[in-house]
Amino acid sequence: MKNNLIISSEVIALNSKSTAAWDIWSNAGNTDLPSGSVRKCYYLEENKNHFLELIAVEKFSDLEKLMIQREAFMTELSPLLSSDIRQQVFQLEDTVKPIDTALPTTEKLQLRYIEVPLSVKDAYLNWREDTIFEVVRGASQIDCFLAYRTLFSTQPGVMFLSGFNGDSNQYMADIFLTPKYQQIVKEAGDQYITGGADGLYTRIFVAA
Repeated sequence: MKNNLIISSEVIALNSKSTAAWDIWSNAGNTDLPSGSVRKCYYLEENKNHFLELIAVEKFSDLEKLMIQREAFMTELSPLLSSDIRQQVFQLEDTVKPIDTALPTTEKLQLRYIEVPLSVKDAYLNWREDTIFEVVRGASQIDCFLAYRTLFSTQPGVMFLSGFNGDSNQYMADIFLTPKYQQIVKEAGDQYITGGADGLYTRIFVAA
């Protein structure tokens, strides 16, 4: 993958303005992107007013260009929002199930997030190879699986992007709610996750 940096942006639209906000979010935001950048838009499956944008860029200097070029886009969108914009920058750390594109092209995207104390990070990286990643590699339902680490964020940690298609409940039941994976979650919570197992959260987004 050429683009190993991602900027993630999330907003929540006003209930009365969600259709107009989504139209701007999913269309107008495609203009004025830095050369080589790739953009994908999503809404949260359980709340269609909650929007996610992922932009893959090639280099750090693209981040500054992106912020400058998109001022008009955010100005147009702002009156339709019930939240401020939440933005983070991530760097690719591991490609467990690779893709040929800069961002997943699947119908749905699962974001799984944890914070790992730096004192146990090396041990965690070794541990996940034979636990989390082993399950992922054997799961045919997962089309792609990428591991990122936060570079700039108020919520530091590890983020997994898992691309899949089809029914979300069945996907979760077949992979992440099995006894085997729940034991992995327990081990992670006991040894590596800040806040224990409750420090793991997962959300599923639907692509535009």
